[in-house]
Amino acid sequence: LPRRAPRDAGDSRYAALSIRVTPAGSVVRVDGERWDDTQDDEELIVQVLEGRHTIEVSHDGYEPFRTTVTVRSGDTTPVTADLRRSRR
Repeated sequence: LPRRAPRDAGDSRYAALSIRVTPAGSVVRVDGERWDDTQDDEELIVQVLEGRHTIEVSHDGYEPFRTTVTVRSGDTTPVTADLRRSRR
């Protein structure tokens, strides 16, 4: 899936999530919507409405990551998901 086009900067209801994920190729979901993870050390920028959002990250062979953040309009909130190898 492509990155979502930036919202109108004049619309003050929006904020951004800056998501960094290890390992590359992980599946990233924001409020249940799937986003393609970036490769290497690049960050994934997702524009969202202000408020609470749930970020989930998964990758075969790794423990899943889940967190909920509250974002304010105009802000960029960083989220880092360093997945740990599964012990199964």
